[in-house]
Amino acid sequence: MQSSYGDVKNYILSRDPDIFINNAYVEKNQTALLKDLYAEWKGLSKLIINIGSVSALIPSHSIDYTMTYAREKRAQREFCERVNFDYSKTGFKTVKCKLTNINFDYVQTDFPSKHDKTQYPNLLAEEAAQVVEYVAATYDKNICFREITAHSNKVI
Repeated sequence: MQSSYGDVKNYILSRDPDIFINNAYVEKNQTALLKDLYAEWKGLSKLIINIGSVSALIPSHSIDYTMTYAREKRAQREFCERVNFDYSKTGFKTVKCKLTNINFDYVQTDFPSKHDKTQYPNLLAEEAAQVVEYVAATYDKNICFREITAHSNKVI
């Protein structure tokens, strides 16, 4: 049985996690979930870690700029940037929810890619998880990473 977006969002809200990792890419839904959960949790002591992509950094002159995946990841990144900018100017007085966007380059997974990932250095899934774990470890500290970009520098 396939769940609707509303079912998924309500399930997450009913679980009331302190830390939420927004990782499951479904066109439009991952972006909507990021925005909706942040709106719900803005005044609560929570941490949302959005798993972005370096595809959000593709320059507008690239032929890959208009790809749906890149557009969605760009929307997520722009939302995080706007929220974090607003927080630093006035939101720090009322906002308690921390928001971090992590842009990963190629990660060695079965997630499909337009490009042949074997031609580029890939992070191992465990390495990506270590970055997420590091950010999550700051949940109850007086620090919030706004954005991180991670890629492998392995020679292939």
